[in-house]
Amino acid sequence: MSTNPDSATSRKKWCVMVYFAADVDLESAAIADLEQMKAAGSSSEVDLLAQLNPGGPRAIRRYHLQKDTYLEEDLVPTLKEDGEHFLNNANAKQDLIEFVRWCAERSDAEHHALILWGHGQGWKADNPDPCFVPGAGNPRRSLEEQLALVKSNNFTVMRSAPLSLPVTLLNGETGFLSNTDLREAMTEAKKILGDKNIDILGLDACLMAMAEVCCQVNESVDYFVASEDTVPDESWPYDTILKLLVANADRVSPEDFARVIVRKFIFDFGEKRKFVTQSICQLGNDKNASLEKFTTAVGRLVSTLLAELKDPETRWAAMVARSQAQSFFLKDYIDVFDYCRLLSINCKSVYVVKACEDVMNALHSSNGDGSASGLVVDHGTYGYPLKAAFGVSVFFPCVGEVPACYPSLEFCKKTRWHEFLDAFLHSPEGRTAAFEHSDTEWPNVITAKEPAPVLIAEPVDPNAAHVAVAAKVTTLTATGVVLDTNDFNGNGVKTTQGDVIKTTMGDVIKTSQGDPIKIPSLPSFLLTPVSKPKPIISPTTPETDPAVRTKPNGYPGNCGCGQNH
Repeated sequence: MSTNPDSATSRKKWCVMVYFAADVDLESAAIADLEQMKAAGSSSEVDLLAQLNPGGPRAIRRYHLQKDTYLEEDLVPTLKEDGEHFLNNANAKQDLIEFVRWCAERSDAEHHALILWGHGQGWKADNPDPCFVPGAGNPRRSLEEQLALVKSNNFTVMRSAPLSLPVTLLNGETGFLSNTDLREAMTEAKKILGDKNIDILGLDACLMAMAEVCCQVNESVDYFVASEDTVPDESWPYDTILKLLVANADRVSPEDFARVIVRKFIFDFGEKRKFVTQSICQLGNDKNASLEKFTTAVGRLVSTLLAELKDPETRWAAMVARSQAQSFFLKDYIDVFDYCRLLSINCKSVYVVKACEDVMNALHSSNGDGSASGLVVDHGTYGYPLKAAFGVSVFFPCVGEVPACYPSLEFCKKTRWHEFLDAFLHSPEGRTAAFEHSDTEWPNVITAKEPAPVLIAEPVDPNAAHVAVAAKVTTLTATGVVLDTNDFNGNGVKTTQGDVIKTTMGDVIKTSQGDPIKIPSLPSFLLTPVSKPKPIISPTTPETDPAVRTKPNGYPGNCGCGQNH
């Protein structure tokens, strides 16, 4: 029962808990999302609670978000015995657990949604190799040490860095919520909520809609909402999502709320022409029947492939399917459904084809009443590059070794997927692909051995807009490459071989074929009339469908792009 003296005595319908792990580089984005949450505000039926980890020596801040107040007014102080305001985290896992405990004490609600907000990198934070992406490494190293180990031209720092939710520790290091920590934290959260599953676990972080992550939280979560690909910096549209929940809290089921999140996410970024995907997986909702059906099917596929890979035709089909399968920002992550679809098309083995079909049916199937019986309840995508994202991804590298920590994941224990990867990554003689050493120094366009550059002063056009700016100086190197040393923004044009094209965080290259490929369904409370008619309160103007073409019901099907998939 809630201990909040300001809360109503009656039990509320929903408590939405958002854990903002903004320690590394996301504090301004977190503040913007807190303001979006305030646009909806807590009500007599909904509590909106949040924790902001700002990083550095500053204390953690907790909020009970209200409408029509300043953000500072919603701050809930935490006092030490001497009355000093103090709250700081000593451990990533324990910090999350204590946040859930605080929420349970402050709000007594029928349903709970826990949203973990921050960087994400799928399952990989368990891997001690910091070279996956900056910040994604060993929790015993500080962030500065990890960044120093990664050459600056390998990656741009995106909102897809560590697997999970960095928090700044008291000793100045950056800790990460590992897969094991996430599982244990959710188990403890379930106990705090009276041994009741969290209705919705949402991961507002990149690359988290993975089979591996589903299997880490399935015993404590009913519905799992996440993205297979990166999440743009703007994050979820909390204002439109929560306004709809607050306005209709008495009729929104957990599945309805999950559908609201996905639909609003897809439409919001579709209107911005940003390519995204998001999905809902049912876990504890059906007592893990869908997940068990899926992992059993994957296990049978693994057993079949292990027996058939010795056949050159089957190995060829497995390689072709992997090369064509939908991948994401981290190219080691591919869509499970799409891989099985392509493998079933290319493989001659009837046993492999049947095993692939079983996996696909375990992901996408429905009951006689139309309700989902597969692992994926619903999903949406916007953008042609994500046209074959069907809701759940899996780790599937093309070369290299299976990381030593990977087999310890629950998904691997259930499916032996790591054994298939090991067989796939090795030649019939047991060899793996060879690589150049990672410390190879690639030559720059300009080297110390080149003659001194010739400076050419260009005359200033008196009619040009930049007439007040000093003459533009161009450097002509011995190799004939022109470097602009004054682009009027203080930056030189990047032309060295080690540079990468800079884009906004979370974006992918835009094309003209940015049509939505899959529109998520409407939640039932917007479709099914109730016994006592009540007007649906729409907090925003009717959403404009950004679709130019959409898939018909009965998806997967033909999106109209000219390719059957």
